[in-house]
Amino acid sequence: MPTSRTSWSPSSVALAPRQILVIGAGMAGLVAARLLHDSGLKVTVIEARDRVGGRTWTTDFGGIPIDLGASWIHDADDNPLPEWCSELGTPLAYTPSSHVRIYDHFAENEAVRWVDYQTAVRRAWRGIAAASLAVGSAAAAQEISAWQDATPALSLAQALAPVLAQADALPHFDRRLLGYIISTAEGVEGAPFERIALQNWFPREAGAVNAMPVGGYVSLIEDAARGLDIRLNTPVDAIRHGADGVSVMTQDGRLEGDAVIVTAPLSILQQDVLRFEPALPDAWRQAVARIGYGRGATLNKIFLRFAEPFWPATEDRIIALPPSLEERGLFITWMNLTELTGEPVLLSFTSGANGAACDSGAPDDALVATALGALRSIFGPDVPEPVDYRITRWLSDPWARGSYSYSDVMTRAEDRLRYADPIHDRLYFAGEAASPRYYGTVHAALLSGQHAAFQLLRRLAGVEPVIDALPWRAFLERHPAAITTVI
Repeated sequence: MPTSRTSWSPSSVALAPRQILVIGAGMAGLVAARLLHDSGLKVTVIEARDRVGGRTWTTDFGGIPIDLGASWIHDADDNPLPEWCSELGTPLAYTPSSHVRIYDHFAENEAVRWVDYQTAVRRAWRGIAAASLAVGSAAAAQEISAWQDATPALSLAQALAPVLAQADALPHFDRRLLGYIISTAEGVEGAPFERIALQNWFPREAGAVNAMPVGGYVSLIEDAARGLDIRLNTPVDAIRHGADGVSVMTQDGRLEGDAVIVTAPLSILQQDVLRFEPALPDAWRQAVARIGYGRGATLNKIFLRFAEPFWPATEDRIIALPPSLEERGLFITWMNLTELTGEPVLLSFTSGANGAACDSGAPDDALVATALGALRSIFGPDVPEPVDYRITRWLSDPWARGSYSYSDVMTRAEDRLRYADPIHDRLYFAGEAASPRYYGTVHAALLSGQHAAFQLLRRLAGVEPVIDALPWRAFLERHPAAITTVI
């Protein structure tokens, strides 16, 4: 793999050899392992799957790479990932744009045409005004209650309840546009709106500077994995830990180490798929249980490849408004990946309660038919059958059990920091869910893996990490807090 650096550390640790075990070969685990390996420690990565990458998964789609898991670099104008891509020579595609084209019948007996989002908002001003007033009032009431420490956090669904209870009084178009807005929030957070904490509902990523690594995340995953001892197809059953070291029990036997970094998806910990002996402290377990992840919450993708394009050559998001509020979350937003992939490929999503139901309860042919129905509502009945498709089911995946963490109504501000706390300098935790600011993103996983590795170097090896050779050192220079804490 072309890269300008052979090591992420300019010098090795001048201490007695240490054996470090890392559970999980996703972004967090690979970054942590690579940092420790390049610092001179002996590292073994243990992965249940038959591949590296975890919820970052680039696969072949008829000769072109697509990302079934993470796709985007969010806030790409201030993010460590573009700097890493630059060092590897991996180009970025700043597509699709943040603009949307909403397709609908905008007048009686009129053919489907598109308008931009602001035009749609002006038309649906009654519903937008009612929803804005309800959300604003709920947020103000919650702020007052927070001063008095009187009530738990409100969900987006609770805030919108007064509007939704009277939704039949709104024009049909207003209801459908509200369905799109709620669906966007459910897609970005990866959870139904009954679970999304009101203070974090706004889908900021939809309007941020977002990019995709051309060729997928595989270039970064392969660079992080280079030179590591990785044991694939090795599920971990239990971890025994104490002040003198750790033992990791796998289906292939036991591995001993001085410390372990656990980067398994949060649901694996929440559902006790991975046992700890002795059990972890109650305060830690309670904090982890409150963080939103899985449990009926997911975001999934469908890729459709066609013989030739029938859609406009646009980078804008193509929006098919849901038929009703209740039918939201099913292939509403479409993205044109033709420029990114060089082939006629469209990408869409399922989200919210309907998306979770599809994950385990709908066969592939039914999902493809529903997706084509959404496209035909935009482009007419002549939309052809795809020549190929790919569908993800992250909620049903036994080693993921969800797509990424979100801000649950039960989540407290300190819970993610508690999750990242080491236990007696031998047991460390990392993953996107540990980041209080960037959770749900690839760079959250990267920075969390870095944080766990840096903590271990300081606390167990007794050395201060050096960032000079890191591919994302410029980001750390702009955000020095990320060198000492998880952000």
